[in-house]
Amino acid sequence: MKKVCIIHSEGNINNNPNLLGIVDIMSKEGYYIDIFSRKSPLFEQKCPIKNTTLYLAEYNDFSSAIKEFSNDYSTPYLCIIGIDEAIIEANEMAKYQNTPLGFISYEITFDDELSDFAKKEKLKEIEACKNIDFAIVQDEVRGLHLSEQNKIPIEKFIYIPVAGGNTYKRVQNKYLHQKLNIDFNKKIAILIGSISEWSISDQILNDIEKWPNNWVLVLHNRYGKSNMNQKYINFASKSEKIFISEEQTESPFELHKILNSADVGLAFYIPNEKIRYLGKNIFYIGLASGKISTYLSNDLPVLINYSEPFASLNKQYKFGEVINKYSEISEFLQKIEKSEYNCIHFFNEKLNLSKTIIPLLEVLKNYE
Repeated sequence: MKKVCIIHSEGNINNNPNLLGIVDIMSKEGYYIDIFSRKSPLFEQKCPIKNTTLYLAEYNDFSSAIKEFSNDYSTPYLCIIGIDEAIIEANEMAKYQNTPLGFISYEITFDDELSDFAKKEKLKEIEACKNIDFAIVQDEVRGLHLSEQNKIPIEKFIYIPVAGGNTYKRVQNKYLHQKLNIDFNKKIAILIGSISEWSISDQILNDIEKWPNNWVLVLHNRYGKSNMNQKYINFASKSEKIFISEEQTESPFELHKILNSADVGLAFYIPNEKIRYLGKNIFYIGLASGKISTYLSNDLPVLINYSEPFASLNKQYKFGEVINKYSEISEFLQKIEKSEYNCIHFFNEKLNLSKTIIPLLEVLKNYE
């Protein structure tokens, strides 16, 4: 039996289209996957993928639970993959079982943004990365930074953008209009995923009354309205142009009916260097944007603030609009009404996991 172990401490696989897609494709290629994660009260934890088992450990006992399992498990995996800081536990299991070690980086921590305590934890991550056989990162720019921060040789990188492997031709519906009691004549700009200061600034929300009268904003928080910052609920209560989706979707696949109600997807990245993962990690977001790839795979054009390589790629493929100032949003919403976009074409050319995963499958094949 071809078995692979993935250690993913965050435990939100159903909210990560890339990780879910990787596991799905591996399963279809005949691999059996064990996933170890921490229990979380924020979201339902299950994995709908065939041949996949999700093991959940108590938050504070995560490392010891993995160690205990590794000690008791007599047949080694073909490969053990650690995601982000879980590379530490993955390294210990791989050493014990004498098994190849892989690393997937979704978040990059930068030394000059870390506290003294966090720097000590980062050293454990760097030490574990010395033993990896391969590392997955989203693009060359993020690879250069990850190489510098985690001391990983460039030649070990496999470049896989954060995206799934499926596309959905857009068929306009009125699902959100009906659910949220939005006038059927209104166009919808939607923001999915994390609703926080790094993804939607107060300036944007304060300026929303300047938007064209036929446009409204829907906020669809990753973990539902009940887990949303009260500040954004208050914004919505004071505006006739802001609506909050009540639903908590269990996987990226379920977003299709929601996104079919929208006319544009918003993806703004606003760095805050004072908070871990929200400084340079956001500034150099590159092809690590799950929001953008999810919109495009659902044939929905995007409105983004300037970031590379998406800004340059948009000039070539025309999958949305790039703004330099948030005051330009109103202008570009009017432009989107009159334009045509090549969302799925671009997604298939540059992001589709069914293509980008091939180098990883070749590595796993070598371990069989």
